[in-house]
Amino acid sequence: MKKLCDISLLFVAIFLIIFASSDGKISESLKVTLSHGGGIIGRYLRSFNGRGICAFMGIPYAEPPIGKLRFKNPVAKSPWNGYLETVSSEIMCPQKKLFDRVLSIAGNEDCLYLNVYVPQFPDTKPLPVMVYFHGGGWFTDYAGFYNPDFFLDHDVILVTGTYRLGALGFLTTNTSDSPGNFGLKDQVEILKWVQQNIQAFGGNPEQVTIFGESAGAASVTYLMSVSATKGLFHRAIAQSGNYLNNWAFLEPARAIKRTEKFATAIGCSLDNENAWGKLVECLRGKSVVDLVEYASVLNEWDSDPVVKFPPTIEHDEKDGIIGEHPKNIKENHGLKIPLLIGLTRDEGVVRSLEIKSVPRLVDDLHEKWDEILPIILSYTEMDAVKQMEITKAVTDFYFGGKRGKEAMEMTQNFTNMCTDFMFFKGFNDYLQQRFNGQETAPTFLYLFSHRGDGTFADAYFGIREEDHGVCHTDDIIYLFPILDKSMFRAAPSQEDIFMQNNLVKLWVNFATSGNPTPVDKLDVTWTPADKFPLDYLRIGNYKNPSQPIFAMERGFWTERQVFLNRVFK
Repeated sequence: MKKLCDISLLFVAIFLIIFASSDGKISESLKVTLSHGGGIIGRYLRSFNGRGICAFMGIPYAEPPIGKLRFKNPVAKSPWNGYLETVSSEIMCPQKKLFDRVLSIAGNEDCLYLNVYVPQFPDTKPLPVMVYFHGGGWFTDYAGFYNPDFFLDHDVILVTGTYRLGALGFLTTNTSDSPGNFGLKDQVEILKWVQQNIQAFGGNPEQVTIFGESAGAASVTYLMSVSATKGLFHRAIAQSGNYLNNWAFLEPARAIKRTEKFATAIGCSLDNENAWGKLVECLRGKSVVDLVEYASVLNEWDSDPVVKFPPTIEHDEKDGIIGEHPKNIKENHGLKIPLLIGLTRDEGVVRSLEIKSVPRLVDDLHEKWDEILPIILSYTEMDAVKQMEITKAVTDFYFGGKRGKEAMEMTQNFTNMCTDFMFFKGFNDYLQQRFNGQETAPTFLYLFSHRGDGTFADAYFGIREEDHGVCHTDDIIYLFPILDKSMFRAAPSQEDIFMQNNLVKLWVNFATSGNPTPVDKLDVTWTPADKFPLDYLRIGNYKNPSQPIFAMERGFWTERQVFLNRVFK
């Protein structure tokens, strides 16, 4: 037995000696020296079709926002000597994990890291750069969920980054004590890092496209409009979100009320109206778990408002990123940035199915239709008379005057209502702002209408046999390898792979040239829109299999658009 132990120890010792001396074996393609002189060491991956990827995951771009830096603007990462190992993308900011059935709290406050994925043997250099900002309502999700397998089949560099979420990312006092919008400022810091360092990876800092989905898309439109980002990127893609969605902005007065309510619940009362500094110091002493958990005190009904801490205006902060309501922006350099923007066919499933899956919520909405509908559809800030007018108009338009359970049984109409108020109204408002008699860069519109074997409705609400349409976030299944995540039980069909190949190519073409088409095997030219009625590319032929999968159409849900304009005139 002693001999066996001695032999085992000898093998362990040899292994440790080999491992310890392995620095000389690192491929030069996996070592990059950054602009400040320090370096990083990555690892080797393969794309969906087997191309080599040099992956650098977990690169620090800012100092840890802990201690005195909690509730402060990001501070660029100090230079380091030597090489850091950057081989893991699993870093996430504190959050409730959205797809965890028990909603456990995960993440670390030291979370300001990014990932860079580079083709090992690109056909051309320098490479266009695509920077992806994840969604999740600015309260959940992380960059490592979005792997590079599909995009790195092409000659692009993909950058994904993690930014602060929830109260830690957006809590505001409307003073310099906690100016807010830290998550957006983290995103700006990522873009600055890209400009300073991407050439070391073979990237072109003059050819940067930012893109995102949901809150990530709303972030993209904020980044397009603020002066702090001018020159940091050159094209943009906004999937299912923009800053005029009703969940994407909060007036400062309402934001401060939420801060005070949240702080009081966690044990940090405001002694007087000028004592914000003391309140913020109290919050700095609270645990990360409490700062995530206590956000639920802001719920008005069920999980509404879904986004507890959205961006807001910063009046008293010289380094503020948002100085006015997005609808009032006058000097908007984003008008000169080419944009690709669109929606999924049934965005509202993310809310309608959530309600209909819980009998208690169905009963509650049935009994208090007039009271709860304004909360779900986010028009509670209006006076009581106007709320009643909107509720009646909604009830008549979508449900023919039926209310409560009778209305909810009209499943598609109930989903359309949620789609329109949560996403489509903001989409139209944003385009009206962009096309408002001003010269703008090309604007490519799309409607994603492909329902594959996998859907995010299964991830959100559990796997079920019913077909509820093309859910919010279903488009990203075809941009990133999502179906291999544990919450799915679906494998891509041949049609899904066809969609994946073509959707990624459209996005890559736009990032490369500003023009998403032509694409091999697609007999369609995607023409930009500049006015209403809207010209858009329909991507998918859900419930209409006789139609082509990709086709240009005109008039984006025109009847619903006219209704929304009339109700909110």
